[in-house]
Amino acid sequence: MMRYRSIVRARLSTDRAPAGRARHQSHRVDAWTAASISSVVAGMGLGSPLLVVVLPPALFAMRQARTQRAMRRNQRLLDRSVIEVIDRLAQQLRSGRSLAAAVSSLLADIDHGADAGHGLGARLDACRRAHAAGANLGAALRRADVVGLPSLALLATSLRLMLANGGPVALSLDRVGETLRAGVAARDDAAAHAGQATASADLLTLLPVVFAAVVAAIEPAAAQLYLRSWTGAGCLAVAGLLSAASWWWIDRAVQR
Repeated sequence: MMRYRSIVRARLSTDRAPAGRARHQSHRVDAWTAASISSVVAGMGLGSPLLVVVLPPALFAMRQARTQRAMRRNQRLLDRSVIEVIDRLAQQLRSGRSLAAAVSSLLADIDHGADAGHGLGARLDACRRAHAAGANLGAALRRADVVGLPSLALLATSLRLMLANGGPVALSLDRVGETLRAGVAARDDAAAHAGQATASADLLTLLPVVFAAVVAAIEPAAAQLYLRSWTGAGCLAVAGLLSAASWWWIDRAVQR
């Protein structure tokens, strides 16, 4: 009965963790929302349609681009961390340790705070809690947070199969590591070759804004049109929307 209660407590504490991360993300979203609302209120107070029509969608597009790039950067760090974990496990296996002991040691050594920079510790923390509560390694590994991280899903599935079936586990881990290294190298090479296309997409997105600013600085009538006229604000909004759609299309094509 005591063991059952400890497992239930571990599962409940694990289920609360994603909610905490969701609340933290909602706070960040609220900051962007507050900025958009402030822009609308300021635009209505100053009589500037530009602040009402153009700035909120621009803030939304900036948030999406920033979030997307941060997710890609974090995923690259996570992939490299998974490879490091595979190397550690393979080294322990070659030193004479069993796979179960190596995986148990890995889960026991997870430090959530020290690993907060790339989040691998947080993704495996549920496994550690479940194993510490008495669950077997196969069941504990099923609790890994593999959403959006195929490399960790591959590692967790491979470990469960090796724990269940045995076999040349060190060689199998080496093959998994080679597969992940090849994928990381291919993505890095593609990103390096796509740097010029990404820079061009950023430049093309900002070009309409720069052009409108230059025209407004030269011609007062254009400035009046963009700042005080709903027609001018609508033109800028449409131009920004088309530019953002072009940037998204180029970025999606480059990242495939």
